[in-house]
Amino acid sequence: MLYQAYGRKLEIETGRLLYRGGPLDNPALDIRAVRKTGDVVAGVKVIGDLQVPELELFSQPSLPQEDQLSYLLLGQPMQSASGSEGQMLFNAASSLGLKGGNLLDAVNTLRIRYQLNKRLSVQTETGTATGADIL
Repeated sequence: MLYQAYGRKLEIETGRLLYRGGPLDNPALDIRAVRKTGDVVAGVKVIGDLQVPELELFSQPSLPQEDQLSYLLLGQPMQSASGSEGQMLFNAASSLGLKGGNLLDAVNTLRIRYQLNKRLSVQTETGTATGADIL
């Protein structure tokens, strides 16, 4: 299964919504999406619950967080990024509110869409507001 973020396709290795007796509109999340570039695998883990998700970057081999994000979005280390690509990385880091980073006041929005068949899907979104739609 593939997930697209910032125009980049990420492979979803794990994607689970966990219901443990709480409200149906706030399941626990266990999502892991990766991008493979040469010998580097960069990815993002989404954990916590739908209303307050936590994002954490990772890589194999282990890299600094800025290179993890750069490999995830650009497929190259941050030092190879152009000026406009560097600005895109800054904007992405700021909007994601990455765990462990010294970032600006970030707003997280998590949108999950589950395709039931060719014409029917269920979508839920949380951020400044929470909701669900049948499309």
